[in-house]
Amino acid sequence: MSYNIDNTKTSPKTLLTLTGKQLRKIHKKYEDDFPEDCFLHSLDINDYDDEQIIEIKDLSWVGVGSGRGYDVLEEILKETNGYGKVKYIWEDGESTILEVKDGVVKHEKEEEFI
Repeated sequence: MSYNIDNTKTSPKTLLTLTGKQLRKIHKKYEDDFPEDCFLHSLDINDYDDEQIIEIKDLSWVGVGSGRGYDVLEEILKETNGYGKVKYIWEDGESTILEVKDGVVKHEKEEEFI
């Protein structure tokens, strides 16, 4: 059994983008792996044209399925442009910090979160 993520803290500097076409591709490929609460649930794929730019400022990924789908989250972030940083706090109290810049995802140490 994997742990799930209980809480997230997204850096106020976060501003990632996807196009409507990318959003539809992500939903089609990964929707079954989304956790009960994630930033993608608030983005209706029918609201965006293919080339329309979608801004993402919150990287929530919590609740049931968040641990199982964590690898999927990293794959989704690889599709984004811009900059984002987020701290995920797991059920066991451990935390993971991800930083993404133009689709490149890096793991950081706790003391580096801003």
